[in-house]
Amino acid sequence: MCGIAGFIDLWDTNAVRAREDRADILENMCEVIRYRGPDDSGSLLMEGVALGMRRLSIIDLAGGHQPISGEDGSATIVFNGEIYNFRDLQKTLEGHGHKFKTRSDTEAIVHAYEQYGTTCVDHLRGMFAFAIWDDRQKKLFIARDRAGEKPLYYSLTSTGTLVFGSELKSLLEHPGVKRETSAESLDAYFSLGYVPDPLSIFKDIKKLPPGHILTFSNGRLLVKEYWDFTYETNGTRRREDDYLEELRELLDESVRIRLVSDVPLGAFLSGGVDSSTVVALMARHMTQPVKTFSIGFLEDSYSELKYARQAAKRYGTDHHEFFVTPEICNVVDDLAWHFDEPFADSSAIPTYIVSKLAREHVTVVLSGDGGDELFAGYTRYVTERKRRKFGLLPRQFRRGLMEPLSRTLPHGAWGRNFLHNVALDPIDRYFDNVSIFTGLNKRSLYTSDFAHQLGSNSHVGMSFQEYGDNVGTNALLDALLYIDSKTYLPGDILTKVDRMSMAVSLEARVPLLDHKLIDFVTRIPASMKMTGLETKHLFKRAVADLVPEEILSRPKQGFGVPIQQWINLQLRERIRDTLTDSRFRERGIVSPKYTDVLLDEHERGRRDHSMALWSLLMLELWHQVFVDGGDKHAKFQSGEYVINRSSHTLAERNHIQEWEREEISRSAIESAYTAKGPLRYSDNEIDRFLNASADTIYPLEYSHYLLGDVSGKTILDFGCGAGKSSVLLARRNAKVIAMDISEPIMQVARERLLKNNITSNVSFINASAHNIPLADESVDLVFGIAILHHLHLQLVSREVLRILKKGGRAIFQEPVRNSKVIKLLRGLIPYQAEDVSPYERPLTDEELIDFGHGFSQYRSKAFTLPYINLAGILPVANKFMNPLQRLDGAVLRKFPSLDYYATVRVIEMVK
Repeated sequence: MCGIAGFIDLWDTNAVRAREDRADILENMCEVIRYRGPDDSGSLLMEGVALGMRRLSIIDLAGGHQPISGEDGSATIVFNGEIYNFRDLQKTLEGHGHKFKTRSDTEAIVHAYEQYGTTCVDHLRGMFAFAIWDDRQKKLFIARDRAGEKPLYYSLTSTGTLVFGSELKSLLEHPGVKRETSAESLDAYFSLGYVPDPLSIFKDIKKLPPGHILTFSNGRLLVKEYWDFTYETNGTRRREDDYLEELRELLDESVRIRLVSDVPLGAFLSGGVDSSTVVALMARHMTQPVKTFSIGFLEDSYSELKYARQAAKRYGTDHHEFFVTPEICNVVDDLAWHFDEPFADSSAIPTYIVSKLAREHVTVVLSGDGGDELFAGYTRYVTERKRRKFGLLPRQFRRGLMEPLSRTLPHGAWGRNFLHNVALDPIDRYFDNVSIFTGLNKRSLYTSDFAHQLGSNSHVGMSFQEYGDNVGTNALLDALLYIDSKTYLPGDILTKVDRMSMAVSLEARVPLLDHKLIDFVTRIPASMKMTGLETKHLFKRAVADLVPEEILSRPKQGFGVPIQQWINLQLRERIRDTLTDSRFRERGIVSPKYTDVLLDEHERGRRDHSMALWSLLMLELWHQVFVDGGDKHAKFQSGEYVINRSSHTLAERNHIQEWEREEISRSAIESAYTAKGPLRYSDNEIDRFLNASADTIYPLEYSHYLLGDVSGKTILDFGCGAGKSSVLLARRNAKVIAMDISEPIMQVARERLLKNNITSNVSFINASAHNIPLADESVDLVFGIAILHHLHLQLVSREVLRILKKGGRAIFQEPVRNSKVIKLLRGLIPYQAEDVSPYERPLTDEELIDFGHGFSQYRSKAFTLPYINLAGILPVANKFMNPLQRLDGAVLRKFPSLDYYATVRVIEMVK
C-alpha cells in the first residue's frame, strides 16, 4: 500500500529543468502524501521521466522497495494497492522464464507487463493504481483497479507534460498544473456531495475511472476501459437455491485471499450484515481471534454497538469499541485537507476515527463496503420501489402539470419536493432522490453569474441516464445498481474509505468487491436481490448460517453520524459564521439570499437542511484550503484528533463541556484585565528562570530547572495562558507549541512574545486539553503550570501520554491545597472564578500519583510555602514574602516529612 506520483515531460519542449529542480518537484509531490506511506520512499529520475512513491510496508517488508524494474531494466513500476493472487501469478510467470528478485506483489505486476503488455490487468486480482514507464517503447502505462478502490488523478498540461498521483494535492505541487475550478464539477458536487469520476474539482485535472487504463506516448494520451460491471440477461434463469452455493464459495474465497499480510490485520465491525459476514469468514480462516473495531454515539438512534457486540461475541473476536462525541466536530478542517475536493459525506468523521483507533492495533483492516451496491441494500431502492406507482400516471400529466406546479409552490411549502420528485421519469426520479440540492432548488441556490457560467444542462444528471441506458436487462433495479456502482461507490464510499484510512497509514481491503464475485452477482436476477421491499434477499439467505438472526432481520442503518443534532448544537455557530462570512458570499457561486433561507428554516425547525448546510460548509472549507492558498500551511498544521474513549457518564461529559465554555468566558475577562505595559521581561527576570538551581525554594524556578537543555526540542506549553512560559521556553531555543482553550488570552500571549522579541519557534493552537490536536508521539516535552486542577485528569493523562515521544517528559506544577485565606483572596479577583467545574480545585497527592499511572517514571517535589499563591495573586507583596519563604524552604529541607503541609507540588513524568 503506497502513494504514487510522477510526471512525464519528455515531449514538453518548454520543460527545460535541471535534474535537481525535477527531483525537488517529485519529492514535494511525494512528501505531501507521506501519510499514505510513512515507511519508505523511492524514485526514478531520468531524462523526461520522474516516478516517485511513498510506501506503507505490508508484503515483503524487507524486499518490497520501489520503484521495481523488470529483468532488463526497461520497465519500471510504482504501485499503490495489493495484488492478492500474486503468488499464483509469480508461478505462472516463472513458468514463462521470468526471474524474481523479491517476494513482493509489485514485482509480479511488472513481470506480467513484460509478458502480457497492457492486458496484464486482466491477470490481476486485487486493488491497484500503478504506473509503469516502458523505456524501450518510451511509453507510460497507468491502470486503476476495477471497482475503484485505489485513486488515480492525472493532468495533461498545456505544454504537454503528463502529471499523475494518488491524490490531487500531489499534482498541485507541480508548477505546470492549474487550479481553475470546474463549474460542471461544482454542479455535480451540489447534487451528489462529491465530484464523480472522471471529473475533478479542477478543470485541467481528471480522475482515471475505475476499470480503465491510460497510455501516454509521443505526447498523445489515450484512456480506455478494460472492465465493467455487466448487467445483462445471460443464459437460462436459475432457481434461487442454485445461486446460493456458488455465492457462498465466492464470498469465502474473497475474504480468504485478503488475509495475506506480513503485518497485523483486523476488521471494521459495524454490526451490519456485510461487516458481520466478513468477520465471520475471517474467523473461519484465522488461527488467532480477529481484532475488530467498532464505534458508537451517545445518540442511541445512530449507535450500532449493540449489534457489533453480538457479532463480536458470536465470532470470539478481540473487540475494541469507541464512542464518538460531538467534540470530534473539530475534525472537519482535517477532512477538507485529506479529501482534496469538496466532500459532503459526514460519515467520513466516524470512518476517520475508527481508522485512527484501529491503527493503534493493526496495519490492515477488512471492511464490509460494497455490499449495498452489489446486493441492493440501500433504503433508497425501497423508496424508488414505493414511488414507481406514480410512473403509471400519464407522462404528459406528470411533466406538464405536476412538475410545473411544484415549481410555483413556496420554498418551505409542505409536499413541494415530493410532488416534484414523483413527477419525474424513473432515472431522473432516482437522481433527484439521491441529490442534496435537487434541480427544483438549484435555480435558487446558484447566483445568476454561476448559473450562466454553468449553462442549462445538468451534466451529472445526464450521466445517470446514460449509465441506465447501458444496462442490458429490463429491470430498473439493475439500472440503479449499475448507476451507483459507477458513481456513488467509487466517488463516495471508496473515496471515503481510502482517504480516511490512508490519513492514518492504515490499509483497508474490501472483499465484497472482488471482481470474480462481482462478475457472478451482476448476473443474478434483480428479483432475487430485492424481493418486494426486502433488500439483500439472496445475500441474507446465503449468510444465514454465519450471521446472527437479530442482525439479519434488523432495519437497515447507514454508517452515519447525528449530523442534524451536531449542526443544531456544537456546529451551529461555526456553520452560521462560515456561511455568512464575506469570503463565502463573495465567491459568486451560491446565492447569499438562499443561504439565509436555509439557515433560517433550519434554525427555526421548519425543515431539516442539515445535509445542505454541511455540504456548503465543506465546500467553503475546501476553498479556504485549496483555493485561497492555505494548503501550504495546512499540510504542516493538519492535526489528528482523538476521541473520548472513557466510560464517563453523560453528566461528567457535560461538566467538561460546561467547564470549557466557562474557561473561555473567564479567560476573555482575564485578557482584558491583563496590563499590556508589563508584558516585557527584564533580563534579570529571565535569568532567574534560565539559571535556576536544583535547591531553589521557588516551585516555578524548579520547574524550569527540570527542563535542562531543550534546544531544538518540541515542547507543548500546556495551557499557555498569557504566554509567560512560552517566552522562557523560546529563550531556551526550543520549538514551542503554545496551546490554550481561550483565543483572547492567546492574543495576549502573542503580544507578549512580540514585546520580548520572540518572532520564531513558537506556534499557537486554540484547543481543549481533553482532545489535543497533535499527532501521536510528536512532542518531546509537555510543560504545564497550574493547569491540571482545571481538568479531568484521566482524559488529560491519556492525551499527554499519547502525544509524547518515547522517553519524552511531562513537567507540571500544581497547587495541592489552598488555605481559606487564599481562597478568599482569589475570590476577590474578578477573573479568578472558583469551582466552575467539578475539577476546579486543588489536587491531592493521590490524584497526582494516579495521573502519572502509565508513565515509566514518576517523580515529585513538594514546596511547603503557604504564601506562594498569595505572592502570585499580589506580586507587589513578593519582596516581603522572601524571608518567610526561605525559612519555610530551610525547614522543609531539614524535615522532609513535613511535605504533607505542602501547598505546591512539581511532578516530572517520563514516558
